[in-house]
Amino acid sequence: FGTVPLLKNKNTGTQYYGGMVTDADANQIVDDQAIAFSSDKNALYNEISMKYYLLRNISNVQVDILDGQGNKVTTLSSSTNRKKTYYNAHSQQYIYYHAPAWDGTYYDQRDGNIKTADDGSYTYRISGVPEGGDKRQVFDVPFKLDSKA
Repeated sequence: FGTVPLLKNKNTGTQYYGGMVTDADANQIVDDQAIAFSSDKNALYNEISMKYYLLRNISNVQVDILDGQGNKVTTLSSSTNRKKTYYNAHSQQYIYYHAPAWDGTYYDQRDGNIKTADDGSYTYRISGVPEGGDKRQVFDVPFKLDSKA
């Protein structure tokens, strides 16, 4: 797995590659300490998603949000299969797996209400079983949620 975090404004569709910085060798890299978005619906960036680079096809795919203690907050999606990243000659572009966006809310099963997660550190996790393998692999991207940003 590899990824680029996408911060989005769900009202305007504006996107930003979150945490992208240039290292000392002038390479573009992701600084996972620089990824943050706001749960405020009027914020400039109020959703987070990921654009994944998959080297192989994967099965039993799950996308989860975890809190700072590693507890599951919500599952954004689960699917049977995802195709590896490839170049589509017809459209002349690479085809990536665009995982679902999260706006900082979750369904609380205890009372049946949609709630906004507390400010703090979270993890955007994708897991799956690579083609030809039998062991689940996990790819985590830490980020911060800040309702006041």
